[in-house]
Amino acid sequence: ASTATAVEPAPAPAPAVATAACPHPAFDTFLKHFGNEITLQEKATADPLLDSYVDAGAEPEPRTVQRPLALADVEWPVMPDPAGLAGQGRQMQVTAVADGQMQVQIRTPDSSDQQTYTFAQRPCWTLVKREDESI
Repeated sequence: ASTATAVEPAPAPAPAVATAACPHPAFDTFLKHFGNEITLQEKATADPLLDSYVDAGAEPEPRTVQRPLALADVEWPVMPDPAGLAGQGRQMQVTAVADGQMQVQIRTPDSSDQQTYTFAQRPCWTLVKREDESI
């Protein structure tokens, strides 16, 4: 029992230390900074980033193409600044996903212009997937 007691508490401090090292542990705060700080985007984007887009020219019909995108090949900014979306007539919706990830959907109403960005805590918030559903 004494061995179990010594082993049990040991893992607990690790996440707290990791979270403390994250500049913005709260997702809402992180998202605001991620949107307008390229340096944070570069640090908080997975390598490789899972990137998907609709190939409108595919035959016989448009299809979604998924590919791992090396960090060196990502174009910055990887995501538009949420603060500037309203001025562009775009909307943003943030949704918590069952596995603890967060999805940010940015779209232009009444059009096919829609992108979804998926973030995971690893241990800090990291962009792991970008889906462009525009046609």
